[in-house]
Amino acid sequence: MKHASQVAFGMAEPCALPSVDKWDILSALSKAAPEFGVSHRTLAVLKALMTFLPEQLIAAERGGAVVFPSNRKLCERLNGMPESTLRRHLAKLVETGIVSRQDSPNRKRFARNIGGTRAVAYGFDLSPLAVHAGQVLAIAEDADLKAERIAVLRDRLALLRQEILASGQQLAPLPQETLERARLTLRRRVDQADLVALIDALTEIAADLPAPQT
Repeated sequence: MKHASQVAFGMAEPCALPSVDKWDILSALSKAAPEFGVSHRTLAVLKALMTFLPEQLIAAERGGAVVFPSNRKLCERLNGMPESTLRRHLAKLVETGIVSRQDSPNRKRFARNIGGTRAVAYGFDLSPLAVHAGQVLAIAEDADLKAERIAVLRDRLALLRQEILASGQQLAPLPQETLERARLTLRRRVDQADLVALIDALTEIAADLPAPQT
């Protein structure tokens, strides 16, 4: 199964697309990171690249948002990240299509101005983030909804577990194995399917509890 990035990034072409706020798109990409197959360490490198873009907005124009810091400056901005690690994360950003490389003949990063106007720049182009902003924002929204659904399911599981534990000696024997699974699940990050399965199991157990005394 392909990550969303393998489908989206690197394929669409800009066509009068709006610019995007660099920090807003970074925030959205952080939420969508698992779908794009990138780690938060890789996104930290992307954030460092963004700090070298003086403008707040990233234009959806190929070559319109090129930054050209040296590896040394990037490592300094990343609190001394080893250069070998930096190269790996930069390669991941390019491979995923989140940024593109604009290489000079000698592969050095720099810019040349004519009359105070940028004529050419070689480095990392951030414009794919604006070109594919719609895709990133949609996936980030889905990630938010998924997180909300999981939070609701976790609350439901916790309440069911507490209800069964509170029954005490009224339920003999207590389903210790299932209750322990629920306890461990509530302490870990799990997917929606695991939560639903446990909720179903505890719901059946709770249904056999005697009615509370009034």
